[in-house]
Amino acid sequence: MRHSKPLFLILFLAFFSFLFNLGVPTSKAEVAAEMQELTAQLKEEVLLLQEQILILQERIGQIQLQLSAFSGEETAVEEEVVADCHALPLWDWHYCATDCKCKAGQGDCDSNTHCTTGYCALDVGVKYGQDRWIDVCEEKVATTAKVTTPKVTTPTIAPTTSPATTSEKTEEKVVATTCSDTDWFGNNNKDFQKRLTVKGTCTDAKGAYQDTCLNDTALREYYCAASWQNTQSCIYMDYYCDALGFNSCKNGACVKEGNLSVSLAEDSPATKTVFVGARSVEFLKAKFTVNHEENIKIDSLKVCVFRKEDGKSSSAWSSDVSNLKLYFGNSQISSTQAALVNGCAVFTGLNWVLQKSTSDALTVKADIPIGTSAPQLYMQINGGADIEAIGIASGAAVYAAGLALGNPVVISSTGYLSVALSSDNPESSTVKAGTNDFSALKFTLTNLTEKTISVEKISVKLEGKAQPNDFGNIYWRLSDGTLLGAAYFSQTASVDGFTSVSNPPAYEAGKAVIPPLFEIPSLATKKVIVSVDIKPEAGDGKTFQLTMPQELYLTLSDGYSVVGFPIEGNIMAIGGVTASCFDSDKGINEYVYGAITKDGVTNYDACFLGDNLKEWVCTAAGEKTYKLVECEYGCVDGVCKQAVGNDESTGVVCNDSDGGKDYETYGKVTHGDGAVTDYDQCESEITLKENYCQNGYYASETYECPQGCLNGACVAKTGLKNVENSLASVSEAISRLIENFKKLIGQ
Repeated sequence: MRHSKPLFLILFLAFFSFLFNLGVPTSKAEVAAEMQELTAQLKEEVLLLQEQILILQERIGQIQLQLSAFSGEETAVEEEVVADCHALPLWDWHYCATDCKCKAGQGDCDSNTHCTTGYCALDVGVKYGQDRWIDVCEEKVATTAKVTTPKVTTPTIAPTTSPATTSEKTEEKVVATTCSDTDWFGNNNKDFQKRLTVKGTCTDAKGAYQDTCLNDTALREYYCAASWQNTQSCIYMDYYCDALGFNSCKNGACVKEGNLSVSLAEDSPATKTVFVGARSVEFLKAKFTVNHEENIKIDSLKVCVFRKEDGKSSSAWSSDVSNLKLYFGNSQISSTQAALVNGCAVFTGLNWVLQKSTSDALTVKADIPIGTSAPQLYMQINGGADIEAIGIASGAAVYAAGLALGNPVVISSTGYLSVALSSDNPESSTVKAGTNDFSALKFTLTNLTEKTISVEKISVKLEGKAQPNDFGNIYWRLSDGTLLGAAYFSQTASVDGFTSVSNPPAYEAGKAVIPPLFEIPSLATKKVIVSVDIKPEAGDGKTFQLTMPQELYLTLSDGYSVVGFPIEGNIMAIGGVTASCFDSDKGINEYVYGAITKDGVTNYDACFLGDNLKEWVCTAAGEKTYKLVECEYGCVDGVCKQAVGNDESTGVVCNDSDGGKDYETYGKVTHGDGAVTDYDQCESEITLKENYCQNGYYASETYECPQGCLNGACVAKTGLKNVENSLASVSEAISRLIENFKKLIGQ
């Protein structure tokens, strides 16, 4: 690399000439300090460029040797080469090579062919005072019976039908690299700690091997061979978790116990009775407590349901509950429509963060299907393997202790009437004063009994700033147009804003009988529509809402129970209310990226819980809220994807610098509103995250590189391409540093 030093000087001269032309201010000490820090970063990036070019040259040579070996060419065993053939310092990652062999006690070696002894011992650097991952040439020794209680055992080839017992690395020529490890994060100490805390799977040409706990403290960790040239086989090492700063081994990973506990919340629901068909029944409230060490993120948890019958408990049937949901406060954070498996449901992708030294609670709700035969049901959340959590700072798996066992819910099969808002209940809107017969509330009544139910009386209440005298008639109709009656809002002090509809009493044999408004056959549903006349003098700026707060607002002739209250219509505004809320995409428009701004705070449309869209909207009263929209073709960059692909109307873009899925070219994708950039990057030594555009929308995939991954691209067979990618990656980093300089000095 004779040209490395001139390249370094040219880059630095160009950069400082750029700063001089900008006219960097020197009077402000804090600006100068920040510039000094950025300059140091720039110097580090340029030095990195030098290092990458050196590494590329060495690795290109190694690739050529490897390709030669794969093609079946014989490589003669050479005589020992004198020490002065080594151009790199001892213990450099590429110190030993086939054409410059190392003696016993030297390294790093990557293959037995790199050693005059014919044996390269893996990961033994600690013996020589070096990094633990250094491989060292050693004399071959006869293997003895395997020691069963080492702190860290020697790597052993992963077993197939007959497990290997030798510590010697097997030399096999494989046509292509076929080894992958799901929990390989890198070679440094932090990555090593993280790997031990994640249960991974190593897969090679012979099979798949999961990390496993040998006992309460010992972990067997499988991973691909560390050699850059030879990653064809899974090997394992055994670790004592308690000797590495953890408490124990659980579920194939080292864990720290005592950082997280789960218990029944003090305000968890008491034993209660509900009817079959009831929706969103609150079963359990679990409290999660975090100690003082670090914040913790819960990724998934399992909720198990049990049925209690004749004093005995057993796992619930899939027909006993449905639509399980998790709530944090009043916000739903997850749900599952899947049937129970062995009486349990698993909520994944939670990303629920708990702050250290605090406690928070999750509530579990579920629907009770009409077909259930369970007399009692209860739920529980167990610690241990049922909760997957990690420490945010350490990346270590966290073992949750404890149990949250809910109280029984008694299921009554007597039958009842269910009341609910109709799916087409009017959205919030602005209505002009003087409008007649304006639909303000739609709700349904479902008969879940075996008999016909008669409805005698329906009442509603007026909420909001509008007054009873702002309205004329209030009408009740069935969805088929049948008028049930009309009335006015009362204006007395005791029942202000209350109104009802019912038939006048009839007399039979001298006894008053109230004829029903309508009847609902068994297992049938009726929809009721409530509309109002708004007087012209009502005036602008008033809001109103029609509600049915409790069961007393519905009277049945047969005395059946009613569930589903309260019923609350949406808030309506009268006249030209001046809204302090601005919606850029003007309402629910799931295919267009938008944002709402209220009181100086902006909320942007965003993808939520997988393929759901959180669509922010302004209410007629000028308040902000959001609706969850399920995207049929997926969600990306705050919009639902259109089946026909992206176009100019959506407000999102996608531009790929390398023109698509080009695994051997370093690139970047600009997407979203144009301000988001994702760069191709290596997620491990063999896997690449490739960003690209699909039907005009941003997408990405993880790709396994045949020859390894380097600087955001798969290693190519030609050295020039690898150098090109390395230069592009480092120059991109330098460009971002220069942009930081420009922002710093306000240019």
